[in-house]
Formats: sequence, structure tokens, C-alpha cells
Amino acid sequence: MHVSGMSVLGRVGAAATAGAIAVTGVIAGADAAGAAVTHARRLPTSLSVREVSHPVRHFDAVGGTLKSRRVALRGKVVYLAGRRAGTDRRFVLLAAGRTGLHGGVAFRVHPAVRTRYVLVFAGSANFRAARSGVVTAAPCRSGPARRLPTSLSVREVTHPARHFDWVGGVLKSRRVALRGKLVYLEGRRAGTDRRFTVLAAGRTGRHGGVAFRVHPAHRTRYVLVFRGSPDFRPSHSGVVTPRAVA
Repeated sequence: MHVSGMSVLGRVGAAATAGAIAVTGVIAGADAAGAAVTHARRLPTSLSVREVSHPVRHFDAVGGTLKSRRVALRGKVVYLAGRRAGTDRRFVLLAAGRTGLHGGVAFRVHPAVRTRYVLVFAGSANFRAARSGVVTAAPCRSGPARRLPTSLSVREVTHPARHFDWVGGVLKSRRVALRGKLVYLEGRRAGTDRRFTVLAAGRTGRHGGVAFRVHPAHRTRYVLVFRGSPDFRPSHSGVVTPRAVA
């Protein structure tokens, strides 16, 4: 399995590289070190875990948040450990990273087989060790990802005082706005059976919106068209028919 950290210290030392360090060993070592500290009582900690899939980009992210009594712990080393799903092998350390401003840490993973992951905090002089629950990531597809569905709305806004109209819409995929995508404005004269022809093109903005200024001399039907991409399916809007601009 291939792992890279989003907030990475690097690979765990020579022993971890050899694949011989188990999670229980890490926690046991931390507990032994903490036992030598008698001047302060170590505070309890909790470590969450979450797996997020990115099928379009062919990787998953495994991350979590380290806290002590609801207070985020910043700058603490957290380890990512894993083992093949369906086996009784011990978890092996794969990578390490430091928690960020809000106690979060995340690792990018590329499992070739179904793999179980766990996050481990080995503890410190002031904080006890903690271990997250387990998440299971499916193998990442090596071939082209399945294209995601899209939707494209349309709206016509009239400005009679300025003698022009706007035709615009918003491009989304599963309620998420798509930014920087090329959308075409197509039109044809109302009351005819002619095919729609491309009149203009523009890219969607930050919130997935795109708009075109039109000056129809006669009643014209307009439609917005997104022709798709390697990651997203094509889509087209409904049809609007603004009045001819006087």
C-alpha cells in the first residue's frame, strides 16, 4: 500500500520502514516513558478518525483530531498504522504527521487492497496515549474514474432600460458548484425547427455561475450547454425565451 502524508514528518524510523513496529509497542513505550515522570499527572486524550474517498483523484484521505478534554492539541505527533483487511496481522506503522492548529492531522493513502487504518498518539510527558477507531478503505481504481453527474440551471434577466438581457445559470455536481468549467450559450430563432447554434462561451466562476449578455433582434430561444470533462458528465439547461430588445 502507498501512503503519503498531508501533514507529514516523513516515514517512521528504520524499524518502521522494515515493517516491524506494532501499534501496541508504540503505546507501551510511551506509557513506560510517562511512568518515569512523577511531577505531573498526565491528562487524558481522545483521537477521532475519518476516511474520505476522492474517486476522481484516485486516492483516499485518513485523518482525525486529537483532543484533551475537548481542547485541540496542536503540534503533537500522530502515527498512521495499517493492515490488510481480513487478516489477523498486527497493525504496522506507515507514516507520521504533526497535528495542526485545530488538532487535525491527515494522510493520503493509495491502498492496492482493502486496508484497515488506525491513528495512534503515543503520548507525552503531559498527555496520555490514545488510539482511534478503525476505518477501512477500498482499493483505489487505477483506471479512469466514473464521471460524476452534473446539473445546469438557466435564468433570463431582462434590463429594458438598458436594452439588453442576461442569460445565465449555475453548474453543479451533486449540489457542489463547479468552478472554471467551460459552458456554451446556444440559441435559435423562436418558432423555427432549426438546430441550436453556439453563440458564445464562458467559464464558470467561483460559485459555478456563468452569464451572457444578449441583444436578440427577434424572439430567440437560448440554452446553456456543458460538454463534460474527464471527471464530469455533460449536461444542458432548460430553454428560456426572452423578448426581442426594442
